[in-house]
Amino acid sequence: MTRTKPPHSETSADQVVPVKQRGALARLAGKLSRRALHTLALVPVLGQAINARLLSARWEFDESHRVETHDGAHVALHRYLPQGPRRGNPVILCHGIACNRFFWDISPERSFAKALAAVGRDVWVIEMRGHGQSHRVDPLKPWQALSVRWDFDHYVQGDLPAAIAYVRKTAGTKKVDWIGHSMGGMVMYAYLGTTPGEDVGNVVTLGSPTFLDNRFWAWRLATAISLPMQMVPHWPIRVGAWAASGVVLALHPILPLPIYASKNMSARDAARLFHNVLDDISGGEVALGLQFIRNKGFLSRDGKVSYADAMREIRHPFLVAAGAKDYLVMPRDVRAAFERLGTKDKQLVVFSKKNGHSHDYGHADLVLGRNVRTEVLPVVMKWLEERTDG
Repeated sequence: MTRTKPPHSETSADQVVPVKQRGALARLAGKLSRRALHTLALVPVLGQAINARLLSARWEFDESHRVETHDGAHVALHRYLPQGPRRGNPVILCHGIACNRFFWDISPERSFAKALAAVGRDVWVIEMRGHGQSHRVDPLKPWQALSVRWDFDHYVQGDLPAAIAYVRKTAGTKKVDWIGHSMGGMVMYAYLGTTPGEDVGNVVTLGSPTFLDNRFWAWRLATAISLPMQMVPHWPIRVGAWAASGVVLALHPILPLPIYASKNMSARDAARLFHNVLDDISGGEVALGLQFIRNKGFLSRDGKVSYADAMREIRHPFLVAAGAKDYLVMPRDVRAAFERLGTKDKQLVVFSKKNGHSHDYGHADLVLGRNVRTEVLPVVMKWLEERTDG
């Protein structure tokens, strides 16, 4: 008996090629229409309406909590519950300078926090005082900033221990794991260097230095004008960043920005960074940061404690990551922090083409990049899983 193919299954090269061409044309048309829409973001009024539609965050965490600190401030903690059985310690995600909770939750599709919750982690995102929904200066009462000089030491001594204690109590665990980006990793360097740290398990830092190479032009400029910068009590970065989001959306990736590798960021995520993530900072934070840049010294506010030297006492497991094309925190700066850690259980990863990754990563795209879910997160998850008891 001879079998024959039904007519609808017959194909030929002449039939296949047009289908492929149509697919390519559809993709090109979609790309051009998106580019046209993004360009309209530059138009006054209309552009703001487009930004509000395309960029505003319309998703929420599973829970949000308010935690009091020992000095009368409060910090916000936002939680994604684990999907399925909980694995390991709860993990706290901490943003860097001038950022808020949306850094870890940039969109439902690219959320670093949601990805961890999807594999069974109990995920908590902290917003340090002065950021997001934490204790901050009322934008309608800017004079309040004159009496508030929050800085790095407030985070280390107030916000961080309060958040850790609250998460441990709520989750019913002895320890928490910590993942920090930039300054969010530095606060843990300082905390573990100056306390026993028995409430902390494993630590991951992404682009977190102990000094900055001030040969980068932005750091040179900041050093040159450090005196007037320190006199400003409050820096309203959020308003300017929100206004600039349309420009970023329209001109990405043509517009060169040092905070991320543009080829590793989608236009929409880059604009969301400005529209939703970038936040105000205190004059005290600026002052201490400028001292850090100018003197290359990782010190406490009064200069009596060298956080950098104290890192020799740390014995916790550390995964330290850097981006090969990070111009804000260069790989050499991250390597210096790695070498200061006293622990024997430590690993350094540089995300670069040379090391088999799709791009040479920058600073913010270590968390927000288009390939984070396939390149950065698997490294973090595997490292944590190897140190998970149950």
